[in-house]
Amino acid sequence: MVLVIGILAATALLSGQLAAYMGIRSRGSQSAALMAITMAATAWWSAGNALEDLLPGLMGKLVMANLQYAAITTIPVLWCLLCWSLDREERSGSAVKVPLVVWIVPLLTFILVWTDPALGLVRRSFRLESSAGFTAIAKEYGPWFWVHAAYSYVMIVSGTVLMIRGLPSGQGVRRSQRALLIIGSLLPAAANVLYVTDVIPSAGIDPTPLAFSVTGLLLVANLGRFRFLSLVTAAQSIAIEQLHDAVLILDHGGRLAYANAAARGSFGVRSRDVGRFLADLGPTHAGLSRAGAAPALTGEQATVQVRDRRYEARTGDISRGRRSIGSVVTYFDVTDREAAAEQLRSSNLLLEQRVAERTRALQESNAKLTEELESRRRAEKQLAHDVLHDTLTGLPNRSLLSSRIEQLIVRARRDPS
Repeated sequence: MVLVIGILAATALLSGQLAAYMGIRSRGSQSAALMAITMAATAWWSAGNALEDLLPGLMGKLVMANLQYAAITTIPVLWCLLCWSLDREERSGSAVKVPLVVWIVPLLTFILVWTDPALGLVRRSFRLESSAGFTAIAKEYGPWFWVHAAYSYVMIVSGTVLMIRGLPSGQGVRRSQRALLIIGSLLPAAANVLYVTDVIPSAGIDPTPLAFSVTGLLLVANLGRFRFLSLVTAAQSIAIEQLHDAVLILDHGGRLAYANAAARGSFGVRSRDVGRFLADLGPTHAGLSRAGAAPALTGEQATVQVRDRRYEARTGDISRGRRSIGSVVTYFDVTDREAAAEQLRSSNLLLEQRVAERTRALQESNAKLTEELESRRRAEKQLAHDVLHDTLTGLPNRSLLSSRIEQLIVRARRDPS
């Protein structure tokens, strides 16, 4: 009993961790959200199974068994929806619209289990049997159980077929990986068949929750090996759609394959334009096509004018193996950048003009100052000459004579000889 409870508890813990792991990463991916819900239901199923084994009385075990049907009835449908979503996201990047009709059989089954054993449509002849150290419910299955079982198997097998079809074959997926995923997807159905038919006696232990947990673990483990669950594809689609830069994807013939929201708003591209040549959409779009092709041909960046905006085109090649299957062209709006650059050039030119004008003004001021100083020096020199010379003859006057005599007397006093 300890071993059984331990296995069920470990299964519940593993499924709960996988549910939390995928729930955190479910933003932008319907597949990841469905995966998280499926693992949460598996955790509920395993935990309920463990509690059923721990409860002593038949009534308590029966109530817990009925509660488990909330997961038992929904997991096959969730699995089918998960695989359907995987296939849809891989092929088109869009989410699936779940029809309500798929929930009719699970809802009826969950309602009918609470009428047992009175009606016995799902289960009947309840009794307790002791085996392998613990007591379990022994029962017989009613007619509606086989309807529920057939519906569940159809859901699981249909989902598995969709999942196998959605596996990317060109992303380095080895045969062993594909086989591992196929086995993992079929494991829950096989485990449930063995439990229902009692081919391998399990002492009342349903191995289906553990099988679903193993399958979930295989899916999450393979997430890192290739684009499984389409998380990368979905994230890339959302990122491109939310880009502020316009993005156009063209096929190898130059026809439009995709335009993100920025391109639709900036260039007026409509949904019905997909599949047409850009040149056929008008002169403006023909310029977009030429701008997108020019960088690929010349290795240079080309620009294009669309209404009052200017764009710089950068092209990337989309290849499959060695064959080019198309191109992605990103148009960066450089209107504001070029306007700012032009304004900066104008400001620099104006600054240079002002610096040149100021330099000329300083040079003129310096020339005037030099001329004024030179004029002052000439005036002072002339004044000194006029003081010591006769104004009329220009000969030295009495003042110069007195100055020279004073100098000679001073010199004689220093040197009597």
